Amino acid sequence: RSFEFSRLGIPRRTYTQGHLEYVADIVARVKSKASENMGYRVTYMPETMGHFFVRFAPVAG
Repeated sequence: RSFEFSRLGIPRRTYTQGHLEYVADIVARVKSKASENMGYRVTYMPETMGHFFVRFAPVAG
């Protein structure tokens, strides 16, 4: 099984400590259920700014 990684960019002076703690909690929850996640496939990606408007569907296990 191949893996793709994501970068989490955080703008300075935009988010509070509470925001970042919430994101950390969600990332930990996703990681704890990683074995249940079969992945996602791209169903739609426009040519312009595709990374903002891409759509995914779960990969059937």
